[in-house]
Amino acid sequence: MNMMKRFFYLAAIFVTVLCTATAQQTYDIRLNLNPPIKVPLRQNMRQDNSVSYGGQNMKSVNNVKTDLVFSIMEKKGENYIINAVINKIEVENEGMGQTQKISSEDSENNFNKAIKKMTHNVVKAEITPYFEVVGEPVAVTEGVDNEVVKAIMKSFTDLLSELYHASVKKGDSWTVEDKEAGSKNVYTLTDVTEHSYLINAKLSIDGDFQGAAVSGIGSMNVEIDRATGVPLYGLMTLPLKGSAMAEGMTINIETNTTSSFEFAQ
Repeated sequence: MNMMKRFFYLAAIFVTVLCTATAQQTYDIRLNLNPPIKVPLRQNMRQDNSVSYGGQNMKSVNNVKTDLVFSIMEKKGENYIINAVINKIEVENEGMGQTQKISSEDSENNFNKAIKKMTHNVVKAEITPYFEVVGEPVAVTEGVDNEVVKAIMKSFTDLLSELYHASVKKGDSWTVEDKEAGSKNVYTLTDVTEHSYLINAKLSIDGDFQGAAVSGIGSMNVEIDRATGVPLYGLMTLPLKGSAMAEGMTINIETNTTSSFEFAQ
């Protein structure tokens, strides 16, 4: 009987230690890639907009599809040297009974001139494993001005840089705040599977957008590959409401943004 009690006692201790060790396991959510390798991504964004003033209501819908890719060219210590390029941007605007389609792949015109500047221009940058840019990105493609270089790189950092974090336990959260933009995003590692990290985020904005005071709370769900750190899928929804004054008249603004990205295999 004493031997049996001792066996169950030791078994209980083993299970307790095992559960404790599992609960305390930390994860390093980061890129883990060996050059040369390309990471192609496809992003889709839809904005439903409503503007009301003087008893009138104007509604519009904007859809933007973007194909972008970053290539790991070499390692620099723990960091990576990448080439980043936006391959294609397609825009569709619906409003006032009309639809306008704009593509970066069409011949240059007054409507697509701005997005053509953003495509097929390669930018080189050093990034940390958490997709934080080190130093200033530079153009690989000749003739690209510095503002365009920054805008191209921002397309990547806006999409990816907040998703990575070091020493995270399941259930832990980390906060990314931009006081200038009035945004505060709280990310939580909700689950860890054999192959993926699953992250949920609460997004909040309370700031100025193109002269209008806007605020809103949204959400985002993200899946990241555990082995490589490659983002596999993300879905974000963010409703915003606000108002602005123009010629003594109050203009009420509502916009609902739904954005998704996926690893374009």
